[in-house]
Amino acid sequence: MSGFVAEARIELDDPEALIGLVCEHLREHGAEITRRDNTYVVAMETSTSSFWQEERSLVVRAEAADLQSLYFIKMGIASHLIEFAGDETLEIAWTGDGTELAAPPNFDVLEVVAVRDVTPHMRRITLAGSNLARFDTLQALHLRVIIQHPDAVAPQWPGVGSNGLVRWPDGRHRPQLRKYTVRSLDPAASTMDIDFVLHADAGPGSAWAARARVGEHVGVVGPGGGGLKPADWYLFAGDETALPAIGRMLEALPETARGVALIEVADAAEEQELRMPAGVSVRWLHRDGSAAGTTTLLQDAVREVAFPQDDSKVYAWAACEFEAFRAIRTYLRKDKGLGKAEQLVVSYWRKGKSEDEAGGDHEHD
Repeated sequence: MSGFVAEARIELDDPEALIGLVCEHLREHGAEITRRDNTYVVAMETSTSSFWQEERSLVVRAEAADLQSLYFIKMGIASHLIEFAGDETLEIAWTGDGTELAAPPNFDVLEVVAVRDVTPHMRRITLAGSNLARFDTLQALHLRVIIQHPDAVAPQWPGVGSNGLVRWPDGRHRPQLRKYTVRSLDPAASTMDIDFVLHADAGPGSAWAARARVGEHVGVVGPGGGGLKPADWYLFAGDETALPAIGRMLEALPETARGVALIEVADAAEEQELRMPAGVSVRWLHRDGSAAGTTTLLQDAVREVAFPQDDSKVYAWAACEFEAFRAIRTYLRKDKGLGKAEQLVVSYWRKGKSEDEAGGDHEHD
């Protein structure tokens, strides 16, 4: 691996033990690990890291083909080292490439240029910026919107600490980050749309969308998350929180694609016009007065779908409330026998819990 390189030397009570813990964790997440003498080499898709002990110090070297990949591997290494060190305080200071970064390379401040309601409870906000090309992908559909603390005197934007981790200028008024889907992107106009579900018990993201005005600025970090994979036949399933992602993927399918999309919404007024190939159908599931997260509409509908009986390549994508997520994931895995490459099932939210309480990042498979 050539291109960009950074190193850090960290004093530890037991460097070898920490190296072992971190490498084992990375192996469980798909890394290829080899050992050369006293050096552990960890190969990931876009980066390589090396760990070795020198006396009572752990030395780590990170290499990547581009600066953004180097930023991510440095951040990942630092966070894992701190996590597995437990109560031991680590002083991590990277040297080499990337130390000049004042802000994360996947961070931008965008301007609100349009606000409109697609349905009574779905608001579309159009954002403009000069660095949106990286969002033009169906392999990573999401970004994080930075919601400012209500008591902050000035907007708080992320910086990069010497340890490679994100640093906020005012810890007391640290913003909240909420994950949303890039609904559509217009590279020529340098704009993108994000859809927000508006509801009475609004969280930080929905509350911001309800009061957003043209001309204001908002920070975003991304992209990230899993997306669309090539297949012959598709199953999409989700509630209104997944509707922006499903809509974007449906519009991107090849004309030869076949399949079905199951979308749970409050009622008929929440249905949207969606573009898709002729071989793909949409079935709208109405709660009609029942609260979101209290029905089995979505998982029941998934069980009713007739999967292809030929050798068609299948891909299933589902995102919804936690209980529905568990039911759908179990069904696709055990009953339908779909492997990891054939399905992506995620929990976008959990009834009665905020995103922070539910664990921040969505549970997935």
